[in-house]
Amino acid sequence: MYEVQENFLKVKEWYNGYRFGDTDIYNPWSITRYLDAEEFDNYWVNTTSLTFLKNIFIQGNDKLKDKMADLLLNIPIEIEYDDHIVHPITFDDNNALWSMLFNACYIKPCFCASKDNLTVELVNYEVFSSFAKCIRSWFRETQSETPETIKRFVNHLLTGNIDGVRDTLNNELLNNPSCHDFKSENSYHLFIFGILLATAKNYVVLSNQESGKGRSDCLIKPIDKNKHAIIVEFKHHPPVKRGKSADLLGLSEEGLKQIEERDYIFNLRNEGYENIYAYCICFYKKRCEVAMRTV
Repeated sequence: MYEVQENFLKVKEWYNGYRFGDTDIYNPWSITRYLDAEEFDNYWVNTTSLTFLKNIFIQGNDKLKDKMADLLLNIPIEIEYDDHIVHPITFDDNNALWSMLFNACYIKPCFCASKDNLTVELVNYEVFSSFAKCIRSWFRETQSETPETIKRFVNHLLTGNIDGVRDTLNNELLNNPSCHDFKSENSYHLFIFGILLATAKNYVVLSNQESGKGRSDCLIKPIDKNKHAIIVEFKHHPPVKRGKSADLLGLSEEGLKQIEERDYIFNLRNEGYENIYAYCICFYKKRCEVAMRTV
């Protein structure tokens, strides 16, 4: 009747993922709204009620920030579920916050070590899209003083200007991070991901999407398939001993090799993208090195 067969996989990605016992179900409200409007959108999650996400990156402790960053990057996290939640929830009570998100059906279990110890992820793309809007808003607010720098960085990335990407990161963006102190690869990952979510118009920005033999860190797909799609792999150089130097270029070249060996461009090719830039950005403290190849 509604002839949605050709969009079935995308409908499943957006609105499926809610579990009742052993059964997966779709969000009935979102499905009926989608069928009526014939357009993918956030129909269930009210983004105005998710302003607490922005506050996590302002008030939350490092552990809370890191786990929220992982969720936004499509990386499952481990939580301790607490069914005795006391309101109002504070940002120093991590278990209560995750339990609240679990009860509100924003996150779902993908593994259960026990009744109270769960590995969880965002329910579906509708929830992720709503979370991403809040992060986009937060990022624009925190970066209000440097919009031109961010625009230049994104333009360099999308047009294959490797020197521009490297210089803008090293000379400007990494010296004024809007994220919490960089301590891991995921911190840098979220920083760049937030920039792209906030500014890359006419592009779909995805994180940790399965393709080929693994998951690419960041995938940037233009609406216009005649433009270049972008794959970005992030590396965080381990600490070096005093007197030694970090081989950022060597590690970034290894990242390009990883993109090739694990065939991260597989899905892009299947979707009809013929022009692709592959990047690896290797970070160490407030410095980075960039390697790029046209695929």
